[in-house]
Amino acid sequence: MLSAAMRRAIAALLFGFLAIVFSVPYVVATAMGWPPLKAADAGLLAALVTALLMLAAVLVPATVTIEETLTVAAPREVVYRTTTDPRSLTRWSPAVMAVRDLTGDPAVIGTRWHTQYAPSITYAVEVLAAEPPVRHVIRSRTVTSGLRRPTTTVSERTYREIPNGTEVHVRQVVHTQLVGRVALRLQGASRERQRQWSNARMRAELEAG
Repeated sequence: MLSAAMRRAIAALLFGFLAIVFSVPYVVATAMGWPPLKAADAGLLAALVTALLMLAAVLVPATVTIEETLTVAAPREVVYRTTTDPRSLTRWSPAVMAVRDLTGDPAVIGTRWHTQYAPSITYAVEVLAAEPPVRHVIRSRTVTSGLRRPTTTVSERTYREIPNGTEVHVRQVVHTQLVGRVALRLQGASRERQRQWSNARMRAELEAG
């Protein structure tokens, strides 16, 4: 989910873009000798069509799937217990500000909590499946207000013993809108750097014992 500052910046850019969309046909029509009111109608029509297309991008659902596999030189039981505990995120990820309202053992189906990524970005999380130390599935849904539609992410982790430790496969399915899919692509490089940094912190802690 986008931060409040980013949403304001995007809104300003969209407003500026619509102003340009209005201006181009207006200027062209005026140069062709059209009356000002008729030229303004042409500009308004172009801006209206563009705004409707942008609205469709916000409302039309889209799905993004993200997968990764990593290895940790530590016993599977330890890796499972530590990586399924949401409180570990505050040590590993600079994006996580707090984990609140944990209702019980995070390795038990039905356990819930809230993860805060920024003052205006909070996810309500619930454990959907737990098979220690093999599989763990959670659903994260953005806490929204007003007419904003929530973004829902289902994250599945599977744990496999290997000779030098544990292999962890992570599969995330993000249910969002077209505009959210575009935002995820634009944030791809920064998200990848953050993921690698967090994984390095996690590995270092688990492998140190």
